[in-house]
Amino acid sequence: MNTMNLEPLINFFFIFFPIVGYLPQIITLQSVFPPLLSTITIIANLLKIFYYKVNKYEKPILYQSFVVIGVHSFLLYFYNKKLSYLEEKIFKHKNLNRIYQKYGLFTLNMILITFIALTLNCLCFINGMENLFIGCGFLSLTLESLVGVIQIVINKVDNKKLPIGIKKQRCGKELFFCWFFGDLSRFVWMIWLKSPVLLVLSVVFQIGIDLALIFDL
Repeated sequence: MNTMNLEPLINFFFIFFPIVGYLPQIITLQSVFPPLLSTITIIANLLKIFYYKVNKYEKPILYQSFVVIGVHSFLLYFYNKKLSYLEEKIFKHKNLNRIYQKYGLFTLNMILITFIALTLNCLCFINGMENLFIGCGFLSLTLESLVGVIQIVINKVDNKKLPIGIKKQRCGKELFFCWFFGDLSRFVWMIWLKSPVLLVLSVVFQIGIDLALIFDL
């Protein structure tokens, strides 16, 4: 079969694959994914969308960003578990705690995300801001790469707070396996399309973090 005939199908799976790992949480309306990581993921993909203004990268990557934002907004909305130690330190900081206590976690995060989106949108109308949007691309890749690292930190910090011999895993390993296969597929897809080296290296780093999460390193 001609490779070009398969391209729409491959792109479809690429765009919607991020949903797969979260299906159990979506179906049951019970989110266990750390809200801090959802917020970082949303901001990273928001920055990636604005980066498209100066670098017209492959459109499936752009469309996937919208899907990811939708999925993690859903996870934030349905999160009602106890925050991790690290998340409590951030979300219940004295400058954020008032909003958190009055409006809740979802609204607090949406205010932050909306502020960033509106600020970037306003900057779109100012001439000479191209360098800023190039920076959006680098910052987006950095934040995406940090998600797995922060997940490791959350796991280790939370486990240190537990009695010796007890180990808690907030997210099931099936999610980390989905991350691994998703990033591996993204790596192959980017190599096939000859994507920019920086994007490819970012995915390679994320694959390494996925393996660390799977094997509890």
